[in-house]
Amino acid sequence: MAIYLAAYTYQTMTLAKRQEVDGQVYENLDGKIAGASPFEFQRLYPPPVKAACRAFAMNDLGIPPAIAGEKWNLPNAKRLWGAFSNAPFKLHADYRPMNEATIRVQSYLEAKGVEWRALDL
Repeated sequence: MAIYLAAYTYQTMTLAKRQEVDGQVYENLDGKIAGASPFEFQRLYPPPVKAACRAFAMNDLGIPPAIAGEKWNLPNAKRLWGAFSNAPFKLHADYRPMNEATIRVQSYLEAKGVEWRALDL
């Protein structure tokens, strides 16, 4: 659910707010791992990984999900090698695009008026 909420919330933001969120993503990744530069994040990370990273960034910035009444349900973070948190990658590892739980999330989003197919996940 968090990956879909993050993708939807990010999609509804202004450009300035998106830049703020992505700035927090870069800060969270800390540039100490391969694929952590802004260019690599924007061009090489698959959309579900970007959404997972942005979910944690929005949570860090105090930005709630764009669906009223929803909260970020995120896994606990662990700092690896003193550099970055593995939590966004843990969240992505649990993501199953063709799972029954994902289908329930998609139905829930449709009921809330969210066109989940347009989220590029």
